[in-house]
Amino acid sequence: MGWTTYHAQYYKNGKVDRKREMDELLTGSNQVVLKSSMIGSTYYAAVKTIRENNVSVWACVAETCGQDRSDPYFNFGYKAISETSEPYRYDCPKSILDLLTETDNEHALRWRAACREKFAKPKLSDLPVGTVIRFTIWDNTEYVLTKMAPNYQFKRTWWYNSSNNKYVPSRRIPDSFEIVK
Repeated sequence: MGWTTYHAQYYKNGKVDRKREMDELLTGSNQVVLKSSMIGSTYYAAVKTIRENNVSVWACVAETCGQDRSDPYFNFGYKAISETSEPYRYDCPKSILDLLTETDNEHALRWRAACREKFAKPKLSDLPVGTVIRFTIWDNTEYVLTKMAPNYQFKRTWWYNSSNNKYVPSRRIPDSFEIVK
């Protein structure tokens, strides 16, 4: 379950084209990539595999890293994980999840459910101004924040903690927040 590195074959704007590298890697005599996507450095794909009379479509998740063209050796690396290993990356696009065939593997089912659950939950950016959320951090400190409209200091909406009169960046708000009102 380590990383595999090699010299990349495909480049885009002087950098390794990670998506195309992974697409080519997963395409072979008995399998083809139906749809793939890069979200950050994570690669997601629906891979169709044909074995005798059995056709299945499964999800591949891969962490990737790439250098530019100037590095002559080992400038592309990946760590591919099947959905049956329940990878801890849950940003798989819905369009890829919809292509997957039925499975009875518990890990794959849990992973698919976690991905779909993440899509069902609203994003902080989608919440209207005036929304109040609550969450607890690792030391059991509870935060109650209100979404504020842009003003002279902030060009975008921002989150305000009225208990200590401080601004909280949205990147510091965990996904486990609860909408109060």
